[in-house]
Amino acid sequence: AKLPLGATIRLAYATFFDHFADVLRISWVWLVACALLSAMANWLKMNQTVDTLRYRMVPKTPIESWVVDSIFLIAFLLAGVSIAVAWHRLLILHEAPPPSGSNIATGRVWRYIGTTLLIMLVVLIPALVAIAPVFLLFWNWLALVVIGVYLAALLVGGRLSVMLPAQAVDDRTMTLSAAWDTTRGNSWRLFWGFIACTVPPAVLAQIAIMLFIGISGQQSLLDGSFAVKATVLSVVFTL
Repeated sequence: AKLPLGATIRLAYATFFDHFADVLRISWVWLVACALLSAMANWLKMNQTVDTLRYRMVPKTPIESWVVDSIFLIAFLLAGVSIAVAWHRLLILHEAPPPSGSNIATGRVWRYIGTTLLIMLVVLIPALVAIAPVFLLFWNWLALVVIGVYLAALLVGGRLSVMLPAQAVDDRTMTLSAAWDTTRGNSWRLFWGFIACTVPPAVLAQIAIMLFIGISGQQSLLDGSFAVKATVLSVVFTL
């Protein structure tokens, strides 16, 4: 069957706002953790940039910046999975959300992660195989081929992604082949649904960043005002 694209997009946004209290219950611990880590990571980067400009140092990344960046990335990815599993179970099973972050030790969260990695492998390996000969032999066509392969990967990944909510609700029958068969004829609907639910918030966030920071010269970097703005906005964007 053809998925009802417009109705599903409207329902996705409406459900988010209708269940906003549940959204906060599911995510508040992750929001606090990721906001603090984001602030630390950005502040370290900004201070390093200021020192580089002020003392004409050779740009380098201190070890503590690498450590904080790594911890932030891990926390951000775990947050996404933990929130997604709780959200899927709320929508599909009408299950009351558990305390934020408390599901991280459950098997379904790690099966969700494993399924995500499986989908990535299924999508990326053929993509790399397709790009490799072009990379080696036909440089002039590389950009077009990369764009085409990337788009194809998104279409395939979108169809296979229905395995993820199935994992969240402990449905083991949704295999790769079952996901592929179930979503037949809906590649573009899933693609445009993904775009409609992710791009507008990202665009609004970017516009807010440009309006708030503006065009910064070297003086704003040296006096620290840009560092403060950039750190605040990194926190807001992360949230």
